[in-house]
Amino acid sequence: MYTCTITCGHIIVKEHSVNKGKVTRNAVAQMAGVSTATVSRVYNDPASVSPVKRELVLEAAGDLGYRPNKQASSLRRGTTGTVMLLECGKPRRSYYWKQLRLFNWFYADIIHGLQEVFERSMYTLQLKRVEKPGDIDRREIQTDGIIGFDIDLQEEADAAAGLGIPYILCHHTASFQGNFRCATDNVRGGALQAEYLFEQGCGRVCCLTGYLAEVYPHRERLEGFLGRSKELGLQAEVIDYAMEDPKGAAAVLRRGMQFDGIAAVNDLTLMNILQEISLDGVPMIGYDAVPIRHLLSRTFPSVDPRPREIYHRSAQLLITRLSGGEIPELQVIPPVISLG
Repeated sequence: MYTCTITCGHIIVKEHSVNKGKVTRNAVAQMAGVSTATVSRVYNDPASVSPVKRELVLEAAGDLGYRPNKQASSLRRGTTGTVMLLECGKPRRSYYWKQLRLFNWFYADIIHGLQEVFERSMYTLQLKRVEKPGDIDRREIQTDGIIGFDIDLQEEADAAAGLGIPYILCHHTASFQGNFRCATDNVRGGALQAEYLFEQGCGRVCCLTGYLAEVYPHRERLEGFLGRSKELGLQAEVIDYAMEDPKGAAAVLRRGMQFDGIAAVNDLTLMNILQEISLDGVPMIGYDAVPIRHLLSRTFPSVDPRPREIYHRSAQLLITRLSGGEIPELQVIPPVISLG
């Protein structure tokens, strides 16, 4: 391997003493200044290696073009060498965000978060969807570990955990006691909305929500909003059918606007309301940080549940479990407000 350095107008070429044939772990270890065992742990159990050493190894591997042989590794371990993102359909639900093409970016964020981890590991990511939790058949799921996608029903959690292999349940999973999970904090997200409106000088605020009976994350967000509003001294009211009937909700707002601040359970609800009424000058905040909100003539901040980070972390946790390491039962990725 060669590197070039320009000094006083001259090009100096240096040869590094590494194997010019097949790049091995020894070559990576030599360039990174670590042991071969450390290189192996970076790919098999990255959480056991310090971030500094991990980046040294990955940087050296990138410079040398090193790619671990995942197939050979799985044969040595007697495993499949795969992990699976398992999705359950929600056929009985009257509203489900993933059925809307608008949210395709959300799924792409999730895949990117997973691939960032698994591409640097000894595992290959597979995708599988079943129509309902009862369709999960252990005989058809040949994989070393499972990441449960968007688990928000107890039957989904039970089905994934019942497979008898290491798993992590994501992302509306904070309340699922007794399961390994990586979750968002919807209650905290609702509280962030109240805090934002308070900081804007609002005194009487309204929360636009809907499908509260079917979708418990909506109930959690409302709980956080109302609880924090009370603590801050805000007068808060709720239009609990805004998702099902945006025209009706807009009509209520239009009849003598009595609110000086608006929060919505998600960006789509707020965008639907803005098609009916301008709400000029009224502070507002959405939820989910949908990218296309920036295309509107009236933009607004939004609570970002950070899906990429949730699934990135879930992949790290799963690899730790697969390597025999211990992990907390619950890992929470806190939401943040996205202003831009």
